[in-house]
Amino acid sequence: MTTTQSTSTIATDPLRDFNFTVVIQPNDPQSPGGALKMGWQTVSGIGFDMAPIQYRQGGSNIVIQNMPDQVTWSPVTLARGMTMGATQLQIGWFLEIFGLLQGVGNANSTVAGGGGTTGGQNANADFRASIFIYVNEHPNTTGTPVTKAGLKFYNAFPYQMQYGDLDAGSNGLFVYSMTFCHEGMDATVAGATDSIKSMAGNAGASNSNWIQSG
Repeated sequence: MTTTQSTSTIATDPLRDFNFTVVIQPNDPQSPGGALKMGWQTVSGIGFDMAPIQYRQGGSNIVIQNMPDQVTWSPVTLARGMTMGATQLQIGWFLEIFGLLQGVGNANSTVAGGGGTTGGQNANADFRASIFIYVNEHPNTTGTPVTKAGLKFYNAFPYQMQYGDLDAGSNGLFVYSMTFCHEGMDATVAGATDSIKSMAGNAGASNSNWIQSG
């Protein structure tokens, strides 16, 4: 029996789903907090749906033809365990949106900042943000994270918040989740010898600027 050597290498192995980082970059350039880098337990719901428009064309009455319609971007949910002293991003972001909807702004802005002010409030602050997800290479023996894939979500803001149940008879974790909507996404994967350059703070960069050789 003849055996052949496997052609699989680290470069050809699929990326792992557990080594990732989430960065939330406010759209408002005057945001006092700047980009917020956080670790999350799970990220779910990434995707989109395009409903085709079906039509018939004269002279081709047997085949139903299709053309693209509007794209629906799926909401994305971030979940993590509650930690002591952690930045309460979800509460601050919701309070900011509530304040802006009421026309009074929010002096304790978590995501947005700057803009026009009314009585010290950020009445015209932009509460939307770009959200970046960086998937890192694993295994990695260099000691420095090497990002191999990147996702960017445009004009995102949270619309749902959920806290996990509390149960005195269990020994589980107290987990909370935040679901946000957005208006589109970019995705890119680096080559075997490339890495993804952080785009946080450079919201206008094109996909080609994600790639960093070496």
